[in-house]
Amino acid sequence: MADVNSSSEDDDGNGEWVFYRDRPHWKDVQPIPQDDGPHPVVQIAYSDKCKQLNVRFLCICLKETWDYGRRLRALVLVSLQSV
Repeated sequence: MADVNSSSEDDDGNGEWVFYRDRPHWKDVQPIPQDDGPHPVVQIAYSDKCKQLNVRFLCICLKETWDYGRRLRALVLVSLQSV
């Protein structure tokens, strides 16, 4: 069974993670930064990988329509959160 947390473009061939900003078919998803407000109660030190997933997931969630492609993209991002 294929690993749902991995794809052919998860790494660059050398085992290095490829950020979503560098993946061609994610170029149309403009990241929306997380806004914790002017005085966040707790500042969380997210990893760069986690930040990349979160800002794109937020963009997908804020779109008006949820077609099959969007649901699939959201599922991919959510499944990678546990990695």
